[in-house]
Amino acid sequence: MNSKDKSVEMAAEILLDGGKLLRDSCPICRMPIFERKDHVLYCTTCNRELVRENKEPSQEVEPSSNPIQEKINSLSEQLRKEQDPQKIIEYANLIKTLQELL
Repeated sequence: MNSKDKSVEMAAEILLDGGKLLRDSCPICRMPIFERKDHVLYCTTCNRELVRENKEPSQEVEPSSNPIQEKINSLSEQLRKEQDPQKIIEYANLIKTLQELL
């Protein structure tokens, strides 16, 4: 199994276990990060835990005017709601592919 497949499989496992896909991206690889059920932030691409920076709750992420980023955001929302493991993997693959274009 290559690293891309492993990353997608790990992402699907986190989501199926009750974790969440976040809007934030990894500071190292710029891929979306996940919050596991135990509230630990995790990058499946880098295969590492991340530490959340202190952020004011009132600060919102500015919407992007980049159409690729907008599509990633849209797919991320669909992924959060999806229950079918196969579709979760498909959405995660699409998001990863689009992230590589940024």
